[in-house]
Amino acid sequence: MNVKTLIIGLGTGLAVGAGAVLFTTPKSGKELQQSIKDQQLSSNELKEEFKARFQTIKESIDTIKTEVKVNLPKTIESIKGSVAQFQEDSAPNQEKLQTHIADLQQTVETISQEIDSFQNRKDPAQ
Repeated sequence: MNVKTLIIGLGTGLAVGAGAVLFTTPKSGKELQQSIKDQQLSSNELKEEFKARFQTIKESIDTIKTEVKVNLPKTIESIKGSVAQFQEDSAPNQEKLQTHIADLQQTVETISQEIDSFQNRKDPAQ
């Protein structure tokens, strides 16, 4: 492709495009300029609103971080204390349960021996 042909085609396309825009634009030049300025102001307002919201979010996060740093150790200590108290309160019950389990195991063993003894008396051949 020849560079001269490319430049001529590009120039022609630009001229036709510019003419089409001029003839199809529903607003005058001044109205179009004002509309662009209004949109720019609107976008600037949005930008400022986003900045303000972002700053608010950042401040909220900082507040939460501070509260966590202050309150988390207290909460952890409280939980540790509760767990220790629960363990202390439940220790006697755990000992009783272990005793009952040992008694049940002994009873099961005794019953099993009695069943074996009974079966041996019933069938001495086996």
